[in-house]
Amino acid sequence: MAAAIRVIVGGREIPPSEVERWERRRAASVLRRLGVRDVDAATVDIDDLRSTLTERKLELGHSGIEKRIGRQLAITARVASVAAVVSRGRRRIARTDLLSDTGSATAFAAWFTDRVETADEPRMLVACPDHYMVRRSPQGHNEVTETVGNAPMPLRLTIDYDDLASLRTPQDPDFSSRVEGVASSTLGVRIGGVRHQFRDEGTGFRARLAVEFPVLLPPPIADAHQMHLACEFSNWIRASLHD
Repeated sequence: MAAAIRVIVGGREIPPSEVERWERRRAASVLRRLGVRDVDAATVDIDDLRSTLTERKLELGHSGIEKRIGRQLAITARVASVAAVVSRGRRRIARTDLLSDTGSATAFAAWFTDRVETADEPRMLVACPDHYMVRRSPQGHNEVTETVGNAPMPLRLTIDYDDLASLRTPQDPDFSSRVEGVASSTLGVRIGGVRHQFRDEGTGFRARLAVEFPVLLPPPIADAHQMHLACEFSNWIRASLHD
């Protein structure tokens, strides 16, 4: 039986249908960017849509995707770096809570950490249309290329899961497990980070997700990223329960 996952954003519960509509809209945009014209993202089976998009990304490979979005990544690296410097450490935070009716906080955090450490790209890509590439950097950090929120272009960043000093979101002692790290642009500027916290609750667990952006980032981008979190972590939770 599939997990029932409740999504809460800004105190409002988001129905699964709304999360799926968001995922389909983003998939349509990414399919166009990657040159796929014969798939109707609004009507195709959602699992088939995820598979088609992931297969296209893996087919293109990192070099093929770089050819399509490399210029955009150069632009967003500069924009994100300048925004972070001007923001002087002040952050705008996207927050989403997920409640799964099955599973455990410890088990999910361990599963997710293993996916990151092994650079399990298919698992990482299929969770959200806006994920383009996931790999390990030469320094051993997680390198992610994705579109954040409703930004017009994707961004590449590296996440350091060891140095957490610049995070602004406090740790909540009521949450037993965490996945947290500091995000830097490809120019080496710290631009934000993640502090995802998990605790057992009822018959399952709660995921309290937070992504930090420079405060100079337009609010609609951070607001839209809350749906990004809902999409990717709902899909990762379901995947973890089937592995």
